[in-house]
Amino acid sequence: MSLVLELVLGLIRGMGGPDLRKWADNLPGALGEELGAIVRGALRPDNSLSEEGLGRISKWLQNHRDEAVVLSASLLQSRHAGAAGDSLIPEYVRIANTVRAVAVQLGRPIVICGFFHDDACLSYWHFDPDRAGSVAAFEKHPDLDLLMFGAPRPDVYILEDRATDELIRRLNLKIRMDDFHQLDYSCYSGRPQVETVREFRVEFEVGFEASEIPLGAPGVAAMLASLPLAVEAQAMPGDELQKTLG
Repeated sequence: MSLVLELVLGLIRGMGGPDLRKWADNLPGALGEELGAIVRGALRPDNSLSEEGLGRISKWLQNHRDEAVVLSASLLQSRHAGAAGDSLIPEYVRIANTVRAVAVQLGRPIVICGFFHDDACLSYWHFDPDRAGSVAAFEKHPDLDLLMFGAPRPDVYILEDRATDELIRRLNLKIRMDDFHQLDYSCYSGRPQVETVREFRVEFEVGFEASEIPLGAPGVAAMLASLPLAVEAQAMPGDELQKTLG
């Protein structure tokens, strides 16, 4: 099974029954009619997802691989719709940990579109692939209303290039094909490294000015929407080999 399909199934498995039903009800057009019916049929009366139902969803996905990227982006956005409470930081923590979880599942760093303050930049989520299993989750500062970055969590660098789908594919494929499974240091050396994220400001390591986060944090949508593209790019060598083998 491809990494993108695994991502979709993992998101479906991790989504609560009521949220999953709501997501299925909002799927558009023929996709909504077909997959929506399968998802609703997979839910028990108590809204838990049955293993048999998950198997039917998995079978459908394997027969509709082209839709998997679109579905994964939709699931990621639904998962983070509507932050609860007054502070935005708990929702920021959940978003950052979604990116972390995908990268840790890959076992490699990842490049995606956007960051909290900017929907057009590239963000590089870096860690040593040899310690992927011990990369810590992001969390709120114990005393301050902010999100902390840096070891033992992934280091995040804002790259100079403006994001395009082709550039995201190229950089993630470069990570996958590198002997050490990471970008060369020259790609992010001297670039702004994220230190903390506050509700309306991203703060960088010494030498770079903070950047304001606009209302609505439009960079979040770009981050979540580009995750499937990054996963797809890193899965390309394996997918191409399977095509060769038939």
